[in-house]
Amino acid sequence: MIATLDIEASGIHAESYPIEIGISLPDGKTWCSLIKPAESWTFWSKEAEDIHGISYDELMTNGKSPTEVAGKLNGLLKSSTAYSDCWVLDQPWLTTLFQQAGIVQSFTLLDMMHLMEEAPYTKLVETKHHIALSLDLARHRASNDARILQLAYEELNHRV
Repeated sequence: MIATLDIEASGIHAESYPIEIGISLPDGKTWCSLIKPAESWTFWSKEAEDIHGISYDELMTNGKSPTEVAGKLNGLLKSSTAYSDCWVLDQPWLTTLFQQAGIVQSFTLLDMMHLMEEAPYTKLVETKHHIALSLDLARHRASNDARILQLAYEELNHRV
């Protein structure tokens, strides 16, 4: 199996930042953490909060520091490659996290399309939706989304 990563953010804006990161490791184990915003991270979208269901107050109370989260990600992923289905947003948010932490990112993040032929890749959204329904997850969280992506890839990869 592959490692997958998902990020929830303060919004989709040039000044947005990561608020939760979840990964699903090749053995299927998941890890997730809320991220306490750095003082310079000020952008907040109520629309994004309505989607991910994570409040700013929750982040301030339960979030880990960017340094702690970046260090844990490096420890879990080491020098491996993880995959995202939204690399164009996730990699800049990772860059924001690691720059704030003052830590070099040890792993590589690539878009899922690097692994898949075009035909199965076009079925990724539909397959993720089907898997999410079958898992009946109670919350929209980054680790759940990472695990769903991982399972969707496995299902599509075995159909080919």
